[in-house]
Amino acid sequence: MGRVRDMDVRQLEFFLAVVDERSFTRAAETVFVTQSGLSASIRALERELGVRLFDRGPHGATPTKTGEVFFPRARRMLADARAAQRELLEVSQRETRLVRVGSEQCVGDLVDLVDLMAAFRIDEPQAELSFEQAETGALVAGLSEGDLDIALIAGPAVGDPWQRTVGFSSVVLRREPFVLLAHPKHPLAAAQALAWSDVVGEKFVDFQPTWVVRRVLDAATEARGLVRQSVVTVDDVHMLIDMVGRDFGVAALPISLAHKQSASELAKIALVDDDLGWEIRVAVSDRAGSTARAFEAMLVPSVLVSAVRTELSAVPRAS
Repeated sequence: MGRVRDMDVRQLEFFLAVVDERSFTRAAETVFVTQSGLSASIRALERELGVRLFDRGPHGATPTKTGEVFFPRARRMLADARAAQRELLEVSQRETRLVRVGSEQCVGDLVDLVDLMAAFRIDEPQAELSFEQAETGALVAGLSEGDLDIALIAGPAVGDPWQRTVGFSSVVLRREPFVLLAHPKHPLAAAQALAWSDVVGEKFVDFQPTWVVRRVLDAATEARGLVRQSVVTVDDVHMLIDMVGRDFGVAALPISLAHKQSASELAKIALVDDDLGWEIRVAVSDRAGSTARAFEAMLVPSVLVSAVRTELSAVPRAS
């Protein structure tokens, strides 16, 4: 399931402003952003939901049928997110305002954390934010020990690797399958779908062994009693894509990573095995204060995106 970015509070504010003003220009003035910035945010929201929300014309912007359906839900989602932030921020002056955030090295286009943290700093100028990027094992340790408040962590799509962990709770934001990335002239490039046993004999460009993506691949290989040849090991998704583009080998990775712009010319082949996938979770330490939970509340619309998309897909679209 592809995403450009996840719905956030500001996108909801922009959408509601355009509905109210029936104009991108007037809406931009009411929410104090440039018209180009507001338009880009609305286009991203439309891509995320897979529908057109407005009919644009010389006399302004009119909500489409799907836009009208989405309007009351967007208003409820924004009200709920704001209410959650208000409730969670009504705390004693003695409580810490530091929010310690972490993230797996690469979570695709799940959420723009930099944008989210910048928005939180504007909404909560008294709060302090720290951020670290690390592999999930280190993040889990930080959450369990109280060294992190909130983190985006990754794990295999099958089983429940967090069932026995203590010190934090988590909720799934996304599950997605892996695909095979190959040079367009590679012998497998024309295939539509392949099993892991069909490709495991190829030369691979891999992430470091600490990456969740690598651990999923190694576990799938071991479970089948197979052996895989890793000819290149990298610690950066862009380097991996570049190496595949120069035909050093193939790579298996989550579909959102495979659809980065830098990989647009490469072949992408579906992998049919159920155990070749991952899930991304937002995890919150049991010791996190209300300021950290207010930051978590800004992710609430992200969790609801899939349900909204499903509902809107059933609405007849204008021709």
